[in-house]
Formats: sequence, C-alpha cells, structure tokens
Amino acid sequence: RVFFSNFDFEHQLAGVQRKNAAGLAADLASAWLAVSDPDDCVFGLQGLQSGDFAGLADAGRGLPCGVPSAGGTLVPWGWDESVLDFAVRRELVVQNPPLASVREVNSRGFSFALETELGCGLAGSCCVASRSEFETKASELIEWVAKAEFSMSSRERIVGRGAANETQVNWVQNRLQEGSAVFIEPWVPIRDEVGVQFEISKAGEVELVGVTGLLTTDKGGFAGCLIGQQTTLDAADIPTARKAARRVADAGYFGPLGIDSANCEVHGEIRRRPLQDINARHTMGRLALGWRDLLGDGETAAWLFLPGNAAAALVDRSGSGDVRVLSTSPVKKTGLKSVLLISKSSGALNEHATEIFRKIGRVIRWPSCDE
Repeated sequence: RVFFSNFDFEHQLAGVQRKNAAGLAADLASAWLAVSDPDDCVFGLQGLQSGDFAGLADAGRGLPCGVPSAGGTLVPWGWDESVLDFAVRRELVVQNPPLASVREVNSRGFSFALETELGCGLAGSCCVASRSEFETKASELIEWVAKAEFSMSSRERIVGRGAANETQVNWVQNRLQEGSAVFIEPWVPIRDEVGVQFEISKAGEVELVGVTGLLTTDKGGFAGCLIGQQTTLDAADIPTARKAARRVADAGYFGPLGIDSANCEVHGEIRRRPLQDINARHTMGRLALGWRDLLGDGETAAWLFLPGNAAAALVDRSGSGDVRVLSTSPVKKTGLKSVLLISKSSGALNEHATEIFRKIGRVIRWPSCDE
C-alpha cells in the first residue's frame, strides 16, 4: 500500500487552494504509522530511521519502506481528482468509490438533510442561499456559526453574535459566489465528542470498526483521540450513526467513514447530536484504532497532537509513573508532533495529558468516560 497525505481533502472538494497544504501534509504524514506495515510506503516519509521514534521499535513496530513501487495500491486520506492524477503518474492501483458519491456524502447538505430526516439536528439550523437571507437569519440568533459546504474541524466556518458584520457577510458572499452552499446554525457549547468509525465494503456492507473519544480545544480544533475508553456517548449514538452509514453506502460510497457524535448544551440542558459531522474519508480517530495492538490488558491510550518544537520537551518520556509515552512522529521533526500515552488508569492518563496541554496554554474538552 502507498499512503497519500492529502489532508486538504475538503478544500480540494470545494475547489479552493488551502494555504500551506504541503506543510500540513509534512506535519501529519507520520499519523499513517498507526496503520502501516513495513511493506507499505507513506509518501512523504521516505528516509525514516527507527531512531527517529522513541519507543516504537521497542514496541515491535517496524517503519514503512521508503520508496513507492509501481503496482502498489493507493490509500489516500480522501478521494478526489488530484489523488487519481497522482496514482496515474506513479502507476499505482486504485480502488476508489465514484467521485460523485464522495462529493455528495462529504457535503454539509448531505448531513443537514439526514439530521432533518432523522430529527436529530439543532432547531434553527438552515441553508442560506443569499446574502440577505444570511443577514436575516444571523440577526435572529443570539450566537451562530456559519459553515461552508465542505467545512472541517474549525476551518471553513465563521462564528458570530447577532447581526453579522461586513467581514462576516463578505465571507458568506464569497462562498456563495464560489458555488458553495452556506449553512447557519445556533452556536452551542460542545461538552464532549466521539468518533464512530465504520468501514463500508464495495458491496455496500457496513462494519463498525470502533469508537474513539475526540479531544478538541474549546475553540473546536482537533487535539487528539482516546483509545479504549468507554464513553457515555457510545451506546446512545451508535444506532443513529449506523443509520447514517447505511445512507452513505446507499449513495454509492465505499471505504472508511467517520461520524462524529457530540453532547451539546442547549438552553442549559445537555442534548445529544449524533450526526455532528459525517466524514467519508480517513479520520484521525480511524487511524488511532491502529494503535490498539500496543495496548496491554486493561490499558487505554490518548493520542495527542502537540504544536511546535517545545512539544517534545513538555512530554516526560518516563511518564507520570502510571503512564508510558511513545513518540509517534519523528523526534527531530519541527512543527506538529504526536505522542501516544498509555496507562491502565484512565484517570492518570487524562490527568497527565491535561497537564501537557495546560503547559502550552490549551483548554481541552474531554469525553465523559467510564472508569
């Protein structure tokens, strides 16, 4: 297999150029190590040495080979035209779903329609088709978030209070002129979030692969995943997520699918939103499940993504006594780094991770977990 790091996938679907797409790929390419084997290739990680990773070799993990060979099977983050062009140039085998179905099921319109049909969306959410419609809807809401057709994490969205200002109106106008739909919904605090991971076969069979807790900042940015911890969201949201996965399969898509489910605070009450996001592609939660073989009996893990060169110094590699730490990105690499924390005590694990984020000035939302 040849893993391809097109982490700007949604921007490609939207037909817009993401700033520093190459830098994002370089920062995150090592995430593929969670699911790759020594016979595989991670494009962009050629020349790695076992010494670049503290502890992975000792844990029995071999690094993927460096050079992609003709005839290898391409495994991208998500499928789009640029990926198919890459495969042709490199003489790689592709087993891709129809690109029209990829575009359809990754669109905000698809998830919005499913939420409406299943009655699990936020009251007051709607699609706006014009500048004036957006201005009217924004003025009716105390706090709101507007999202582009292909938005992801905390990108391709804006947040406001009441009447929109000129900058916000122009943002919406630009998206509409690009041909992108814009969706506006009430801004509600998210208390915790999980990713329900499915695999859809080419024959349309839906398999539940696992569930990962999602660690996000108070601004909604991705910070990491929890592996092996039972969360309070799991049992309640899987049936609805499975219904959505069935619809994704019926639309012709096959491959990895991640559906984010969340607990939100609405008018002082906690409400579940089982279809927070539908991602018909690989997700970090899906990759995180690849580390499960490193966990011993009764152990859980947190896979953290930390910014900057200072991140390595913030992690005590001996752990807190109850926590062991493995580096899952090159030790000497600048930019974003990832580390895997493993422990038999979810309490000790979460406390150690929280302290790491506190030292770099980040407030993290943790899923509600059962010990």
